[in-house]
Amino acid sequence: MTTQEEFYQHANSFDYIDSLLCNCLFDVCNDRMIESTTRVNFINWLNFKPSRPTISLLPGEKRRFFHFVKEIAEYVSDKRYRKEWINAMLESCNINYENYDKHASDVSGCNSSTTKNEAFNKALKDAISRYNIFVNPYLNEQLMDFFDDLRKNMKKK
Repeated sequence: MTTQEEFYQHANSFDYIDSLLCNCLFDVCNDRMIESTTRVNFINWLNFKPSRPTISLLPGEKRRFFHFVKEIAEYVSDKRYRKEWINAMLESCNINYENYDKHASDVSGCNSSTTKNEAFNKALKDAISRYNIFVNPYLNEQLMDFFDDLRKNMKKK
């Protein structure tokens, strides 16, 4: 486990969350879960850059934020920093870990009790899927094969 100081110092030269994933997540979060911001500010916020802005959750979005943090923590590129990343994200929104731990799965799966939760969960999964297609060579190869087949079929018509 690293210290909080090491975590923030490491952020100066390292991205905890890949910028491509941040870009995929931006539209899911901006003006929906967090106050309106720029893409660059969003990326800096998720990666704890020194220039990161203060980002505020919109009213009523705390539980969706918990789910967001839980899902995105799986993509922290250096797993040694995953717990620190979660704690820093919670701290950035003035939330304690106990509250997060109690409610992090409230929005996922069968616990998705509202249409808004279901829509958020789907949008989050779709954003992560788009990211995975771009970074996973096997998925990317499958996608290219799909488009090749599609072009061939269109030429036949």
